[in-house]
Amino acid sequence: MKAPRAHSLFQALVGEGPSFLYSGAFHDGHTARLIGMGEALAEHLGLSRAHRTKLAFIMVEAYQNIVRHRVRDIQQGAADRSMFLLRASARSQQVVAFNPLLEQDLPELTSALSRLNGKGKDELKEMFLQGLRSNTSSAKGGAGLGLIEMARRSGHPIRHQLYALANGSHRLGLEVDLGEIPQSEGPHRELPLLDLVMAEDVLLAYAGQPFPAMLEAIITLVQEDLDDRPEKAAARRSALLAATQLLDDLTGFGPAPVLLALSRDGAGYRLFIARPLPPGPASDMMEQVTALNAMDARSRQARYRHDLRTQEADRSLGLLELAYRAHGPLSAEVVPRSSGDVLFTLEIIV
Repeated sequence: MKAPRAHSLFQALVGEGPSFLYSGAFHDGHTARLIGMGEALAEHLGLSRAHRTKLAFIMVEAYQNIVRHRVRDIQQGAADRSMFLLRASARSQQVVAFNPLLEQDLPELTSALSRLNGKGKDELKEMFLQGLRSNTSSAKGGAGLGLIEMARRSGHPIRHQLYALANGSHRLGLEVDLGEIPQSEGPHRELPLLDLVMAEDVLLAYAGQPFPAMLEAIITLVQEDLDDRPEKAAARRSALLAATQLLDDLTGFGPAPVLLALSRDGAGYRLFIARPLPPGPASDMMEQVTALNAMDARSRQARYRHDLRTQEADRSLGLLELAYRAHGPLSAEVVPRSSGDVLFTLEIIV
């Protein structure tokens, strides 16, 4: 991902609060990890216990809707992949899901969604109870009970749109809102982001303040069932840990939103880190990258061991560890910003 693309991803995800995007393998095992991530975000934002419970339910149900209904023979980088997105702030949260559907699944889902239009909380509760009593739920949750309960707990209509795909299937976009409803086009506004995710084969991305609980949740997700290459889990985890060290090294330049993103690259992965910096420190980081790229593998290893012992104050230990773990040179660029600072972007292959 070149710097302009990284900047586009940064701009698309950075908002009033943190954003998390996932487009890797959709396994049931991630459900519990999403709950942990939702808890970390909610605590960071100071949300009430009741609000946290609603958010966790909506996150899980939106994710499970993808697991239940997705087209299962998607190829790597295919245009009909799924995407889960959470945008969160203290005032509002949006959970967005894009999911390719088979033709035979459309009538059931569209019917379930249309029945929710204009229904109040009491009506939604009664619909939910009737669905339980009818005992007609299919293996895919065909009665739409999850959709009903998402609408009831959010207190807002579920915004949705269908898009026809060239292969004869359709893509369903869902947006479920909590708190204040943003003035937007619903899931349609996220299509440029989805296009970028598909073009760069992004598996996950986080944008926002890098608080520890969220970073820990991301690392846990990265090392478990991210894609069909479990043998790469340790390398993914080590690279993410090094990235968190780099972000910690840069905290002295003041609070700022960051971007962490992981995408597939042939047999490995590309890890992207982006953070706004003043021009001077950004220039210093570029010089450090140039110096590390000039070293051979043995020299990098020696520098890494030396700096671990001495903790050189003028060098980034996180940057050095990333260079130590990277396959090939580091790639760093800066993108000027209208605010007068620059976006420092770093890419490594792991």
